[in-house]
Amino acid sequence: MCYTKLKIIMQDTSAETCTDKFCKTCNFCAVYKKLRLMCLGPGFTQHHAGQLKDELRSLKYKGEYKNNNFQTCIAQHERIYQQMQNLKTEGHAGINFGTSLRYFLGGIEEPSLKTAIQICESQDHISIDFQACASYLTTMVQKNPAAKQVNVAATATKVDGVKIKN
Repeated sequence: MCYTKLKIIMQDTSAETCTDKFCKTCNFCAVYKKLRLMCLGPGFTQHHAGQLKDELRSLKYKGEYKNNNFQTCIAQHERIYQQMQNLKTEGHAGINFGTSLRYFLGGIEEPSLKTAIQICESQDHISIDFQACASYLTTMVQKNPAAKQVNVAATATKVDGVKIKN
């Protein structure tokens, strides 16, 4: 009975996979011990920090696209950094600001922003302030037509008097 109630509570959460392993035996004690180890112990904090760090490393900006623009990239980066800082209350060292900024700048793969990234890295007042760096790069994205170019299917039949085949 306890296992069934726990299964209902855990439904549609990340912990549901933990309860699924014990569905044949319906062993509540085993599920509880596994959940306690995964969600309350120091192992969980380390595992969660590792996941966040991997997510931070994998954030990439390759230009403006339909569902991915520079502002969403900044917002995702800030969200992950804040979650890493929140892990400090659970005893994790968190992530230092320089590393976070390095991951952010390293994740920008738009070729037209390479010069702007070098400027951010070389300017002392920008290289230590994430908001200043993000603001500067946002300005560069808005000014640079190559960075904000959105891929659109060609619908024109003539460009500058030259006929285009569709």
